[in-house]
Amino acid sequence: ASGKARTTWQSASRPRIELHSGSYVALFHFNEGEPAVNPSPRGSKIALVGVAGLAVLVLAIALALSHTGRSPLENFWSPLLGSRGPVLVSVGQPIAYNLRSFEAQDAIQGIRTPPPEFTAMKAIPKKDLVILPDRFVTLGDATCVAHVVSVLEKYGKACKVRGEHTISFDDLRDTPAVLIGAFDNKWTLRMTGQLRFTFVKGAGPETDIVQDREHPDVQQWKITGAWPYWDVPNDYAIVTRVVDATTDHPVVIAAGITQYGTMAAGEFLSDPSYFSMVVGKLPP
Repeated sequence: ASGKARTTWQSASRPRIELHSGSYVALFHFNEGEPAVNPSPRGSKIALVGVAGLAVLVLAIALALSHTGRSPLENFWSPLLGSRGPVLVSVGQPIAYNLRSFEAQDAIQGIRTPPPEFTAMKAIPKKDLVILPDRFVTLGDATCVAHVVSVLEKYGKACKVRGEHTISFDDLRDTPAVLIGAFDNKWTLRMTGQLRFTFVKGAGPETDIVQDREHPDVQQWKITGAWPYWDVPNDYAIVTRVVDATTDHPVVIAAGITQYGTMAAGEFLSDPSYFSMVVGKLPP
């Protein structure tokens, strides 16, 4: 500015731009303080033009960051990748049983010849069984864990894998999470219980359903008669990313009705080509 008056702004009066981690929306704050010396009209005009130019520049940078060539899959994972702390991966734990006799258990595993009394059994008495509620995971769930961890490690994001029985609400409140497995993971059932699509047990015997709450009469995603062998020709899964209203953390769910759907969900969430095929068909 020409003239004798020199424009001097206190630091508090400078425009402030906030760009929060994991977000591409810039927040602009103007006139948060008073100038130490009132500028001349021409000085004010120059200052405002400078602020406007800076705003446009920052906005252009923010828009550029949102179109940096990231794949749709990377965009899906970005809220978890940009979050603080490690991601908690919760894997379902189905109830399993051991035989109380280790000789009989080894015989089932094919390690040794069955003892005569075991060979003669028509049914295993309940007293000979030991329930193990928190020791095992299914092969499909374990495969899904491997796919999810590989994606997080690819982008340098730390994670910790825990069985659902060892997780508390406080754990989920402190960190973003990935919930793997449906009926063997209570946290998945609690989370999907708040969503439009959820897992339910059907009215008929041995029927499991992915249900649309808005259209409960439509039951096209169901499996009947899978128990006890889980020999199914098709399976159905829910894959979603939401912000938990109670924890304010992003949560990803990868869960099938059976372990096969969970395995497929893990492949879907780790393979850019699979993910892009579906995302291209979704509404904005």
